[in-house]
Amino acid sequence: MKASFSPASIKVDGFTFRKAVREDAKQITLVEKNAQPAPWSEAVFVNEFDVKVSNIWVCLSGDKIVAFIVFWVVADEVHILNVAVHDDARRKGIATAFIRQLQSESERSFKTVLSLEVRASNDAAQTLYAGLGFNKIAHREAYYADNGEDAIILACIIEEPTLGSDTL
Repeated sequence: MKASFSPASIKVDGFTFRKAVREDAKQITLVEKNAQPAPWSEAVFVNEFDVKVSNIWVCLSGDKIVAFIVFWVVADEVHILNVAVHDDARRKGIATAFIRQLQSESERSFKTVLSLEVRASNDAAQTLYAGLGFNKIAHREAYYADNGEDAIILACIIEEPTLGSDTL
């Protein structure tokens, strides 16, 4: 059974957010090809819909997907596998909104940590995640197959909801 994480309360002016459906795979792949140096294939995205722990959220401008996030919920951890925002929609707060919602949903669901890998050369992403409470916890040499680049592993510890909060 999939985790009950939802993007429904994300608010970014001019955009809507929802859970992805299998029919979104082609549009998601177009965003991926625009945004990533070593893009996943459409088949990889289609397969994610069959992985029990996998979740995909999308961001739309009108009826066009302009961003997505893929994450797994395993036991008490949320692992982010892929985040991409099309060039046309960058610097509008979409990636930040995705991550903040994941943090909120993780707290509500009593998850303890959010984690991800980021390319060592991706200073913009590292800065974004640091500003959202992520810390470097490890370094993986030659992690990325396309060019042998190292990965930085980042994690954000999720605080337990406090008594009296509306999450309990």
